[in-house]
Amino acid sequence: FFSSNLDEFVIRVSGPSGNYFWDKSTQQSVLSLVAGIGVTPALSMARSCAVDTDDYHKLGIHLSINLEDQQPFIPLLKDLSAEHERISFQTRTTSSEGRLSKEVISDLLAEGAWDAIFLCGPEAYLRETQNHLLALGVTADKINIEIFHQAGGKPDAIAEPVAVCQKPSKPSFRALTADQDHSLLESAEAFLHQVYSE
Repeated sequence: FFSSNLDEFVIRVSGPSGNYFWDKSTQQSVLSLVAGIGVTPALSMARSCAVDTDDYHKLGIHLSINLEDQQPFIPLLKDLSAEHERISFQTRTTSSEGRLSKEVISDLLAEGAWDAIFLCGPEAYLRETQNHLLALGVTADKINIEIFHQAGGKPDAIAEPVAVCQKPSKPSFRALTADQDHSLLESAEAFLHQVYSE
């Protein structure tokens, strides 16, 4: 898929499915413990909670990330928690603070009477976090786990850098690669940060 010409494919997008969802009819307060791209379901919950007319719903989100500037949704989640008292949001930068510990989870559990706890992230994170929760006395029926699986296997490695900028209108055009021009890579990275922050 990743190494193919996408113009030749028809891509089917399926609607939401599964059992990993906030059932607001039975779960008034939920805690979402997430890592990396696993923040996606928590973001949906936060957006839902923000427009909720029932003030008694409460959402706590704790996001573990390697570096804060790698997560484009942090500003949005900070804004939602600042605007809505029933949404709380915390981050943990694992590169400087270490992994989410049993002690930190204990403190998070003490912040509310959580009806359900949602976990999403890499499998090692899910395993560790679930073990901590069970050790702290959280019953298994309160723990909801979403595992992200990559579909279709890993993408093929690209053997050589590919030209990313060229000017075919000039007869003496020169292909530029990230290996030859580091400022090109920095410009592309700055552009992507801007796109994701918007």
